[in-house]
Amino acid sequence: MFLQFLTDRTSEDGSDLGAQLSMLYQVMATPVERRQKNLDELMARFPYVNGGVFEEPLTIPAFNAEMRGKLMKAAMYNWSSISPAIFGSLFQAVKDKKARRELGEHYTTETNILKVISPMFLDDLRQRFADHQHDIKKLEILREDMGRMRFLDPACGCGNFLVVAYREMRALDLAILERLQALRGKGWQEGTMFFDETLLPVRLENFHGIELEEWPARIAATALHLVEHQANQALELALGVGPDPLPLNKIDTIQVGNALHMDWNSVLPASNDVYVLGNPPFIGMNRMTPEQQRDNRLVFTKVDAKGLRTGRLDYVACWYAKAMDYLRHAGDARVAFVSTNSITQGEQARTMVPLLDRHGFAVDFSHQTFKWTSEAPAAAVVHCIVVGFSGKARRNRKTRLFSYADIAGEPIEKPTSRLNFYLSDGPDLVPAKLTTPAVQGMPNAHKGSQPTDGGHLLVTEAEYPKLAADPNAAPYLRRFVQGKDMLQGKPLRWCLWLKDANPAHIAASPLLRARLDGVKEARLKSPTESVQEYASQPGLFTQDRQPGTDYFALPEVSSENRRWIPGRFFTSETVAGNKLIIFPEAQPWHAALLQSSMFMAWVETFAGRLKSDISLSPGLAYFPVPWPIPNKNQKTSLVEAWRNVEDARAAYPASTLSELYAEYAMPARLLKAHQSLDAVVDRLFSGRKKLSDNTERLKVLLTAYERMTTAGQLTIPKARRRARN
Repeated sequence: MFLQFLTDRTSEDGSDLGAQLSMLYQVMATPVERRQKNLDELMARFPYVNGGVFEEPLTIPAFNAEMRGKLMKAAMYNWSSISPAIFGSLFQAVKDKKARRELGEHYTTETNILKVISPMFLDDLRQRFADHQHDIKKLEILREDMGRMRFLDPACGCGNFLVVAYREMRALDLAILERLQALRGKGWQEGTMFFDETLLPVRLENFHGIELEEWPARIAATALHLVEHQANQALELALGVGPDPLPLNKIDTIQVGNALHMDWNSVLPASNDVYVLGNPPFIGMNRMTPEQQRDNRLVFTKVDAKGLRTGRLDYVACWYAKAMDYLRHAGDARVAFVSTNSITQGEQARTMVPLLDRHGFAVDFSHQTFKWTSEAPAAAVVHCIVVGFSGKARRNRKTRLFSYADIAGEPIEKPTSRLNFYLSDGPDLVPAKLTTPAVQGMPNAHKGSQPTDGGHLLVTEAEYPKLAADPNAAPYLRRFVQGKDMLQGKPLRWCLWLKDANPAHIAASPLLRARLDGVKEARLKSPTESVQEYASQPGLFTQDRQPGTDYFALPEVSSENRRWIPGRFFTSETVAGNKLIIFPEAQPWHAALLQSSMFMAWVETFAGRLKSDISLSPGLAYFPVPWPIPNKNQKTSLVEAWRNVEDARAAYPASTLSELYAEYAMPARLLKAHQSLDAVVDRLFSGRKKLSDNTERLKVLLTAYERMTTAGQLTIPKARRRARN
């Protein structure tokens, strides 16, 4: 009808199209009995739509022939098979990228939505349907149970989660109806009213959302109307009868407002039948606006978070806290959010684990890190997870874990006996932050030395020849290495290591004196009092941690895309900078352990993050690791495995560590050497030849850590009180 209207009632040049559309919208907003009697015959055939779709007057632009042609082309397309969830991507495509970033908006594809709703409730409902294919009574009970289910997306955007959840629920209900018809005979529905919209168990009024902005909230309501229409069409096609879709009931279940300021009970009263789901904003702690930081403080003052560092959490954690507060008395209700993977790692997980436990919640299912996908242009590159959780007392609790061999690939479900917030099969515990290794026999670790010199103690390649030619300065030139220097090899750097320097040499060298004057001046300008104090000792690093022996080193920050964080040995003559984590007196067998996937499984879970890269801090990423101490033969195997890695690296003398460990460029020989090393370390930890992946390794590590703490082998340091000013 609309295509006929465009063809027969508007001019080819498009000049009257705007006015005609405006009139048509008025007609569809008016009940038939209230319309003018002299309406154009074609316009009069259009139904009364209602539902708020046409109730507000719109400013319609002037059209030309080209615009009319494009509208007609769109009208010729069969839109019935298009998912209304596509509106989210359309909205993202036209919205300003900066505005999207500030609001943390990343619209979710159907594939990723199904990662949430399938394990959350769909799989169980489908299994019940499969189990009771021949039982009319149980199929009817299943429909009744589906009708009691209520859904809330507290960050609904354009409604993608609600749309897909409604569509899948209606599709399952239709399958049940078809089965009931087969069991009861084709005459079953005659004389019944179960196709009356009020008697359908899955109804739009069960699907609720909260959205910050007006526009996407309106799109969500429209999309829900469309998906309902599609479901009704499918019902009529399958069974020959269905509810009359028009006029529409106005959708008032999508509320506009800040979900973190609202009482969710005012939108949907909490009950055991509630399912909270969605994709809250992706905003890291460092990128939160002052208003969002206030949101964080507001949310966490209303829940029991005493002693937890909630101010260090990503914005998405606020929705976790609100959900726990909302459902604190609804024992069977469930929650599942798509989130950035950072909240299950490092310091953030050290807050989230006790937060969930304190409020009586536990993880039901999870998708480990996967790559975000979106139909929208210029979509963000984000690594995500899914966390589903509910009250610990929930009936029929079972856990499910989905992992990814390829983060851009398909998930693989793994059997679990228990599931923790680190998204692994193992105990839900928080390792202690230690100051020394938990296991005797492992070397100490700390940062390298920090010059804080204004650049005057450091020497570039261009500056090196001049200083090397100075007989008074040359004895004090030492190689200086930071994490980036170690990984990338160039440019080479040196430093003036003037500890115990001969005063006569300094007095005789204008170059040295000029540099020390520069150090002194830079330190006096520092706002840090301790640095100012070192202005009187310009020849010394402000933090001297240089070991007197050879040492093993790892970069403090390393790309999350590397399978292993590459490390290497240095002699004591090479000065380690403060962006290296050094292990004084480490032996080759220690290096083997630190270059293993077992260590990486621990690091990926408990190390901090700098943006998305791994940031090592020994207190969590190394000291608490429950290392087994190898016997003599095992040490020999570890040393041999490490030597093989060194030999494989040496086969590529022109390549830097960064190049050798690049995600898609790692030489086959080096990869094989690491895999052989992993087999040795895996066997040392588990007694088996080789573990399949880092998920399995983390389970072994957490179980060993739990055993170590239970046996009283770990002394947890008491928290030091901070002095009050």
